[in-house]
Amino acid sequence: MLTVDKASGRATLRCESCPATFTRIIEPFDVQATVTSARNDRWSVQRHAGTWQHYCPDCAQTRMRGKLL
Repeated sequence: MLTVDKASGRATLRCESCPATFTRIIEPFDVQATVTSARNDRWSVQRHAGTWQHYCPDCAQTRMRGKLL
């Protein structure tokens, strides 16, 4: 889940599988810059069945292992 406070430029991603969060302040606020920054920190940000899903590096790695089995 992505939550945004445009006034402060703060964007927070929450992992879909655990309580991990990723927070960045980007001024001026830019969704693409936030997603790029999260991906650079190994977060998985993907669209699946019409909704965006966000996974921290640990959960993303676990999901990838599950898909390979």
